[in-house]
Amino acid sequence: MTRTEGPCCAGKTTLGRALLDGLPAASSTYVADYQDHVRGREPLPPPMPASLAEEEESIGIFLRLEAERTRIQRASAVDLILIDRSVHTLLAHCHALEQLTGERYSALAERILRRSTIPLWPDLVIYLDLPEGAVHLRNHGKFSADSIFIDPAFNAGIRSYFGGLARAGAPKVIWIDSTLGAETVRQLVGAEISSLPIS
Repeated sequence: MTRTEGPCCAGKTTLGRALLDGLPAASSTYVADYQDHVRGREPLPPPMPASLAEEEESIGIFLRLEAERTRIQRASAVDLILIDRSVHTLLAHCHALEQLTGERYSALAERILRRSTIPLWPDLVIYLDLPEGAVHLRNHGKFSADSIFIDPAFNAGIRSYFGGLARAGAPKVIWIDSTLGAETVRQLVGAEISSLPIS
C-alpha cells in the first residue's frame, strides 16, 4: 500500500492518477483524497479547531470518511493500493496544530487513530516536498490568503511530522522534490513502487 503526502499544491492527486495509468488495472487501485471523496456532499471539518474536543469530533468524521472511501479497496484482491492522503495526513495535521498552538493535538490523534481498526496503514509513503514560495505560486486561488493550508508555520509542522516518520524508518518514506517536474517525479516514484515486494 502506497500513499502520497505533502503540502497543498505539491501534486499528490496528479501523481497518484498518473501512476495508476501506468499500472495494470487488475493489480492496482486508487483511493481519492477526502475532499474528492465527499465531492461537495458535505463540508470537511474546519482545519483549525477551537478546542481539543472539536478536533476529536473532526477525527471521528475523518475516520468515517476513511471507511467509506476505502470500502471497495478493502474488499478487492489487488496487489497495490495508491491512496491520496492517509491516516498520516491526520497525524501530521495534529502535529502541525500542536506546534502552532501548544495544545496536545498529537497525543489526541495518536490515541484515537492507533486504537482504531479503520485506517489503512501504508508500507510506503511518498512525500512530495514543495518550497513555501512554490506553494503560493501553485495556489492559483484554490486557498484563500489566510488559509492554514498555505501558512508557512503550519506547513513546517507538516514537514516536521514526515521528517520524523522518515527517521523512524517504518513505514519507508521517500522524500521527493515536487518541483522537479511531473514526469520526473512520476518516474522516480514509479521506480520505488516497482521495487516493492508483492505479497
